[in-house]
Amino acid sequence: MLKKPHLTTAETIVEDRKKTVRDFIKQCQSRGESINSLNYICRPEDALVLLKHYTWDLFHLAGLIYELRPPQAIEEIEPFINSLPDQKIASLLLLMYDFRDRTESIEDRKTAGKESIAWERTGRQLLAALKKVYRRIRKSQMKTEMDRYRKGLLYALLLFLVALGSVGACFWGFFVFMEDKKKDATLSNLNSLAELAVEAKEKTRKSLVEITGSWCSICVCEKGQSLESLAAQDPCVGAWNSALGRICKATKAEEDCMERFKVDAWGSPYGLDQNEREYGKDDTRQDLLRSAGPDRMFRTQDDLIILIRNVF
Repeated sequence: MLKKPHLTTAETIVEDRKKTVRDFIKQCQSRGESINSLNYICRPEDALVLLKHYTWDLFHLAGLIYELRPPQAIEEIEPFINSLPDQKIASLLLLMYDFRDRTESIEDRKTAGKESIAWERTGRQLLAALKKVYRRIRKSQMKTEMDRYRKGLLYALLLFLVALGSVGACFWGFFVFMEDKKKDATLSNLNSLAELAVEAKEKTRKSLVEITGSWCSICVCEKGQSLESLAAQDPCVGAWNSALGRICKATKAEEDCMERFKVDAWGSPYGLDQNEREYGKDDTRQDLLRSAGPDRMFRTQDDLIILIRNVF
């Protein structure tokens, strides 16, 4: 069990500094995004106002990262820039301040727009460079027991996610296995039903249309209708039970015939479309048995279908 460490005074100061830098980076990013949006909608005057604040924000961020007092007045800018150990950061900060001076007296809107875009681009480069420096300093000089604790939490979270994924995979595998078993059981029943229907036709010398008294038992089941938990008096259930009962009676099948073929493995009634001799002796279309499959709806892609062999 990971226990949150008790930090020393020095470590607490470092953690507070980290939080301050993180918060200030977020503030600079937010300000930069606002400036970018204003440039995008062609409002350079407003963008230039924000850019002046953005420049001071970046000076402040540089001071936080390097543990230097940020400039509070114009005369402090040059000494601050000269005190920075990174020449690239110093050059970009100087360029940001030059933009501030250059745009003080711009009146032409087109020029203001160009300067605003260039200034904002330089600010983005500076922020990216400062973030890179901060990551380096944090890694080499700002480690505390809290970093180890966070690393442990991350590792524990990763282990939990891996375990959760493994359990999910097992459940999914079990679900697929059970669905395959249901499919196999339903296909077996459909084949048995088809054999029973052929036997009924052979024994009675009648078509299923004549035996069941219906030309399409499945047709009373509405397209897209869910067959889950249908009431016994539902027309879809009644049509199948009637057709099955007559087929079982014609073959003098076992007493469990009705119970055995009442529903498929997903609890839905089967469907029967009586085709042979529906429109006379020359009609040789095959009778069709159908299971609604896992989605419990007829006439969808997961339906299981068996054609019944013609007798006549």
